[in-house]
Amino acid sequence: MQRIITYIAETFLVSILVYALVVAYKHRKKNSLTLITIYIIVSIIFYSLDILISIFDYGADAFFAAMYNSYGLFELCIINTFLFLKIKSKSFQFAVILGSCIYFSMCAIAWFINFHAFLKFTPFLPGIESIFIAIPSLLLIFEILKSGLAEDLRSNPVFLISSGLLFYHSLCVPIMFFLGYTQLINKIPDYYQYMIDITFIFYAVFIFTVVKAYLGQSLRTMY
Repeated sequence: MQRIITYIAETFLVSILVYALVVAYKHRKKNSLTLITIYIIVSIIFYSLDILISIFDYGADAFFAAMYNSYGLFELCIINTFLFLKIKSKSFQFAVILGSCIYFSMCAIAWFINFHAFLKFTPFLPGIESIFIAIPSLLLIFEILKSGLAEDLRSNPVFLISSGLLFYHSLCVPIMFFLGYTQLINKIPDYYQYMIDITFIFYAVFIFTVVKAYLGQSLRTMY
């Protein structure tokens, strides 16, 4: 039953992503959130494949793990590139680059030492990834708030997206680290699926902030 709920939740999530892509296409002349649009397209592909794998092939754990790990690298790369381009402070930009390099180095070392780790889902890894996305998001929000811009932040696309990123990834950090404790998974039935479903809810909130950003005013004051 819990697996069915997860299918429904993930299908709903893909629907939201498709809706966000449609909105992005309709407002393509109004804004320049190209990197976020690319992120949405890849996310649609990723979650759609995840649904198909779960339904038709329960023995594809290694393929799912490799796909998830690859998606994590892509996500951090494109999101932090977006944040880096919007941040103006050189020290903050350096922090984004440093955090990204640390994460990529951790992955490279871990998978080089043991390639089988790349074919295994480790919750701690996306938890660390979320840390290195949440921090640059917070830095960008801080910079926008300190910039003295008089415009309504509710219509500032960059502020909306960075706030959504901070919301989603800061909440994912404890969840992913908790998922790493197998004792909880063994003691609580469907614990893993419950936690994943919760992350879907948080992710949906983030995508709705992206939609709001696309629907916002023109990016003449794009930070």
